Amino acid sequence: MVKKICLIICLVLIFGEIVSAQSVGTITENIKLLVTNGLSLKKIGGNINFGEVIATNSRQWKTIKPNNGARFVVTGYANRKVTINYTRKVTLYNNKWVDDFGGSKSNMRFISHVRRTGKNSAYVNPRRVRSGRKYKLKNSNGIGKLYLWVGGRIKIKANQPEGKYIGTFTITVAY
Repeated sequence: MVKKICLIICLVLIFGEIVSAQSVGTITENIKLLVTNGLSLKKIGGNINFGEVIATNSRQWKTIKPNNGARFVVTGYANRKVTINYTRKVTLYNNKWVDDFGGSKSNMRFISHVRRTGKNSAYVNPRRVRSGRKYKLKNSNGIGKLYLWVGGRIKIKANQPEGKYIGTFTITVAY
């Protein structure tokens, strides 16, 4: 019995020494998250409507200046760059008109002119926007903004066939 007690005491002392010899390891890791404003493109006014034009036997050019055309605002993360793509040339067709009322199907070409005014919602110091290039969203109270202005010109052929001509201009922004 004394042997058993001595054995238990020895085991407790040995294992107690091993347990007390252990050390604790600690490591920390920083957790990071950047919350950004989602990127959006919103039309805020204007349009690209050339109205009614009387066809003549001479070719004509009609122009809408960007400050008199459609206006958009891009919002997102301040000081971050966005890529802007748009259709430089848009073909307009009178197909629906001809289908509904008769006549000759035809088309015409719209050439877009896009300008930017940074965070300024007024048409002051406009700068040309080139499709496919990057532009910085300017900081406006913690929100990135970029105002875009779209106009353009359209060529009307001599004796252009009658009809309501429709085409689609597309503008896309991406981080």
